Amino acid sequence: MKRFFTLTVFAIIVVMALANNSVNAQTVANTAGVAKNNISKSDNAVNVVVQSFELTKAGNTVKLNWLTSIEKNNNYFEIQRSTDGIQFDVIALMFAKEDAEKGAFYKYNDSESAKLSADKVYYRLRIIDIKGNSVLLDPKKIALTETPVPQ
Repeated sequence: MKRFFTLTVFAIIVVMALANNSVNAQTVANTAGVAKNNISKSDNAVNVVVQSFELTKAGNTVKLNWLTSIEKNNNYFEIQRSTDGIQFDVIALMFAKEDAEKGAFYKYNDSESAKLSADKVYYRLRIIDIKGNSVLLDPKKIALTETPVPQ
């Protein structure tokens, strides 16, 4: 029953994301009690600690890797991308791993970034718990074009 509910919520979120796939950088829900020494913004409603969130470029693909050390009642991650660091689009949803209470490693490859007409791209994660509460991580940026080295 829990998986059916999760899939139903996922379907609703996908429909909502497709209807309005832009998320303003100022939209953050439930971020009271932010822990200063962690990458993630944690509170009592969303109990997920992200130890690292890294971006690397391999050819025309941007690889996103993140590691959690704690996940309690985590439902899924929303992966967002922006070319200006302000207006973000949802590009993917990734369910939390079922056995991740003590943490897990996640990866996502964005091969669509090569089609963007931008020198750099910003990525961020929104963490959504099973009750629908969310926390938005600060964005990270990566250069898509290489800067030539002066001779």
